[in-house]
Amino acid sequence: TLLVSRYRLPIVYQIGLMVLVLASIVSSVTTSSFIRSFFDVLQLSFVVAILPIVFATFARSERTINLLAWSYVAGHCASVLYGVAHGPVYGNRYQGLTHHPNAFSEVGLMSFALCLYLFNRRPGRLYRLVVLGAIALSVASVLMSGSRAATVVVAVLIMMIPVVERSAVSAFLVSALG
Repeated sequence: TLLVSRYRLPIVYQIGLMVLVLASIVSSVTTSSFIRSFFDVLQLSFVVAILPIVFATFARSERTINLLAWSYVAGHCASVLYGVAHGPVYGNRYQGLTHHPNAFSEVGLMSFALCLYLFNRRPGRLYRLVVLGAIALSVASVLMSGSRAATVVVAVLIMMIPVVERSAVSAFLVSALG
């Protein structure tokens, strides 16, 4: 399916992806720790390119998209619980089931973004409480990882909620939270 499907990804996304990957490869080539840096580029490419393409390819229905999103979120929640059970690796930074605290924060960011998508997919108070719990674990994982950049991204995503939702109530809540 991945080889024969036509991807309908926005051109702005494709251009941004190409710029990000090319800039990452160039910076990897110029560093003294090429292999480690190149591994990080592969990981970043997976998160921002391969994962969305897989979602777009296999997600022929909203139900499939939701299943894929919940699978990712559930996996990250398991990683958070593992990280809490085993404690910080160094410098009071947690890494869960990942190889590095920064990778843990990247996965937490992706999980947080998917939870924002999942929040309004089904009605019901219990469903939304489960999503809010997953959001709390995702944000906690970003904070536990010690990544300052990821914390800033979470803050920006939270500030964007009123703009995306076009809701006065959410604008008020975000303003009060700020």
